[in-house]
Amino acid sequence: MATKAIVRYRNRPKAKHHARAKMTIPLAAIGGLVPLAMAGLEGYYGKTVCAEKVAGRPGFQGVASQVGFSLTGYSVDTKRWYPEEMIKGLAPILIGIGAHKLANRLGINRMLASAGVPLLRI
Repeated sequence: MATKAIVRYRNRPKAKHHARAKMTIPLAAIGGLVPLAMAGLEGYYGKTVCAEKVAGRPGFQGVASQVGFSLTGYSVDTKRWYPEEMIKGLAPILIGIGAHKLANRLGINRMLASAGVPLLRI
């Protein structure tokens, strides 16, 4: 008579639960936007970064002209392009994005996350 083989199953290991990815704020990229925000704030109050290049208009029209001038270097008032002003507006943004990418490559942001630092990364 043949005996039945008894199959014994091991207890399955429980699935590991991973924490959900949370929203984090990249400090370097946001830090690059600070000079642009300051130019917009000056434009709102009617002050200008370069009085001979951009006319001072108060309110949201001034914000648009100042931010546009800082990013593109083109002055609507004088109809000229000023590359040095464009570099002043874009350089901090590009440097901040580059620093953020470098921190990702070096693993600094991963170390911050494993250390439990909330909401922040470089």
